[in-house]
Amino acid sequence: MRRGERAGVWVVAALVLTLIKPSHIEAICSGYPKSCSQIRYIGTTLHGMCESYDEGTKKTSLDLNLCFSNDQGQLKWHPIGQFAKSCSPGRLLETNLYTTCNKRSLEVDVNKHVANQNGVLVCC
Repeated sequence: MRRGERAGVWVVAALVLTLIKPSHIEAICSGYPKSCSQIRYIGTTLHGMCESYDEGTKKTSLDLNLCFSNDQGQLKWHPIGQFAKSCSPGRLLETNLYTTCNKRSLEVDVNKHVANQNGVLVCC
């Protein structure tokens, strides 16, 4: 592939990404409860058995401390979260994580930022 062709590929990729609406991204980055079972939350880690495409059900875990941060009193998705530095591990009810940060109660819907990707729980 020549330089001009590669540039064209990048332009098309960038165009496709700009056409993806946030609601579509959320749909991709959610739904783990539909394909995972035996969900447990211990410490800051989500554990479960998740369906994969080729290996049946797999045991998997994800430290939510890698997914969320305490951003000025709000739990927000962050690729290197570290919410546990200023928050309690909290508890998970359904898909909502309830925690206390600096004496303030906070919650976040984990399902909007955690997905099952081929049997592995991931932040997204």
